[in-house]
Amino acid sequence: MNYIKTSINFIPFKTIIGFIKEFNSMYDNRTILLNLFGNVIALMPMAFFLPMLFPKQNQFKRFLFTITLIVFGIELVQLLTASGSFDIDDFILNISGSSIMYLILQIKSVNNLIRNIFWLENNKIAKKSIAIMVVVALMIILLIIGVFTFRTRLYNRNYDEFNRLHNPIITIIDESNGICTETLDLFYENEFYEYYFTCAKSNEIYADIEGEQKYLVKDFLSEKTDYHYDINRMLQRLDFYHIGYEKKNKYQYISFCVKVPPYSNNNVVSPNTDIMIDNPEILEAKFDYNNALFENFNYDIDLHLIPKKMGTTMIHISFKDQENKVLEVYQYTIIVDEQFHVSFEEK
Repeated sequence: MNYIKTSINFIPFKTIIGFIKEFNSMYDNRTILLNLFGNVIALMPMAFFLPMLFPKQNQFKRFLFTITLIVFGIELVQLLTASGSFDIDDFILNISGSSIMYLILQIKSVNNLIRNIFWLENNKIAKKSIAIMVVVALMIILLIIGVFTFRTRLYNRNYDEFNRLHNPIITIIDESNGICTETLDLFYENEFYEYYFTCAKSNEIYADIEGEQKYLVKDFLSEKTDYHYDINRMLQRLDFYHIGYEKKNKYQYISFCVKVPPYSNNNVVSPNTDIMIDNPEILEAKFDYNNALFENFNYDIDLHLIPKKMGTTMIHISFKDQENKVLEVYQYTIIVDEQFHVSFEEK
């Protein structure tokens, strides 16, 4: 039922407009072009086969009614078998494509050409009509090639820009001159952790980007630049250049190690997590999914306990597999004191 709820769209043009907006994006050509043009082309052959096999389908109203039922059947089967979505925009594109092809095939010269090719008839077709059909066909082919080429250029440009901002080649420069302050200096923090330089100061450690741009590491990791560099990758660079740092948890946390059975073909899938807090006004609890680890079918993850007010509450944590079967369940008593220190005891 959850799949069905999230896989139905009754808003006309919502999906179509969404993909048009993403035309200049990091989506690959297959995703964009198949969703926009694939659905238009998919049922075009029906415009040829239905009237050929069933004479009554030579009436446009009957054909339109039949193709609507076919599309409805396809969409319904996709939804019930969880192999696709039930999208009103698929109706629009499928029916529009097949209707356009139906009307094209009603043009006498086109119809005669189709009959000559597939039914081996010998209908006469004017040379002028053949020339027009060839020119139109070439124009359509050139249009398709043009759209594909243009979309490829947009993708390549966006891909290069994405790499420039997310995967820059950086060199760490230490301008402390080897003088160690032996005091912790904060250079970055996120939701769960604080990161400190243990020897140098944060205004002495720089990230040099291919010799063209130079930023303090603390600025490079912040929103002061357009770059998006992951803190874990930065720590690897600091290790490489032997820059000392320390990582501190901002909150008390509980570590879990859950045995996860193979899902299919011995593939391991992260378990589903569920948290219930008896008194949520006292505490907020969040898993650190970014630093979760898999090793030998063990899933290691930390749950951070974020105090909100003094008090005591119970917290219930469960891990479930992909079929929603419970793997493990934990219960803790959480105490938040006047100084907002958090302690816990497993029940």
